[in-house]
Amino acid sequence: MTSIMRSCCTGFSRLLFQSVPNLSMRNKSTLAKMPGGLLRFYTNSPAEKNENSSDFFSRNFQPVSPALGAEVKGVDLSKPLDEKTQELIQKGLDEFSALLFRGQNLDGKQMVKVCGFLGPIAKEQHYVDQGLTLEGCPECFVLRNDKENPPLFDFWHCDKSAWKYPIRYNVLSCREIPDIGGDTLISNTRKVFDHMSEGMKKIFREMKGVYNEKNGFEDKADGQGSETNKKIVEYLKNKGFAPKGIYDKFEDQVHPIVRKNPRNNLEALYFSPPYFSFMEDFSREESMHFQKFLLDAIVKPEFVYRHHWKKGDLLIMDNSCTSHYAASDFYPEIREMHRIIITEIPS
Repeated sequence: MTSIMRSCCTGFSRLLFQSVPNLSMRNKSTLAKMPGGLLRFYTNSPAEKNENSSDFFSRNFQPVSPALGAEVKGVDLSKPLDEKTQELIQKGLDEFSALLFRGQNLDGKQMVKVCGFLGPIAKEQHYVDQGLTLEGCPECFVLRNDKENPPLFDFWHCDKSAWKYPIRYNVLSCREIPDIGGDTLISNTRKVFDHMSEGMKKIFREMKGVYNEKNGFEDKADGQGSETNKKIVEYLKNKGFAPKGIYDKFEDQVHPIVRKNPRNNLEALYFSPPYFSFMEDFSREESMHFQKFLLDAIVKPEFVYRHHWKKGDLLIMDNSCTSHYAASDFYPEIREMHRIIITEIPS
């Protein structure tokens, strides 16, 4: 028995026991080109006597698009994960930016329990106050859309970019989905940055964005609020909440436009238009030119993965190197997601 099989016997076996077809040559080529990636992690394994390391990898992490993301096979997230499995999931997130687990059907408490190794789970008090969290699990935000609750988040954004400490991961569990529509589009902002000229990279490495949560929700006095803002304001008013009272307490927060993953040192753009105010040390008018440039770059199709949800899907996204958009094309059908967010630990 090889050392790989011996490690499987200690609990790692839950991850890697499902036989699935080999990856296409195109996907194997994609894996080989990935910088500092999981393929190298396995290739460096000392145990290769009875099994090729690339085959060992390809059976369990299947890329879902050229842009980003991989589906993980053979994991039951309703059961405790051992350290080996946790390490593998962390490396997968660092490499692919998003991981998909099919057929999980986890409730909120299970989500909180299984994802705790990735960092502290946040509680969004304003959602608790609005009755938008799961009963008995205040960390779990319920995003339910139907005829009476139209979708509100159909814009490109990074979750909680206006928090003092931005979140690291979004975890979404699909509870109900229409037969057609309701996809989530995810952009790989690491690739967006990689494809910029060296001159633009140098400029953005020096820039910082100023954000405020209320930018995405307030109905501006001059009537210039976006259609998204107006929808959210109307929704909150119908629920008996005054948006001004909820969001006035939020203060400006400043974050670098380019962020670096502390584990692999890879750089990515970090930009969230709905909550963006201006670039630090630039005028608002000047800042709008940068905003347009960045948004145009983020939405290019070659950088975007479109996820078609199935009931029971659990998707973990690295919020520091992705931007996402929840398509509203399913309305007025029912779509329900449960979400938890994992924060960054202040250094």
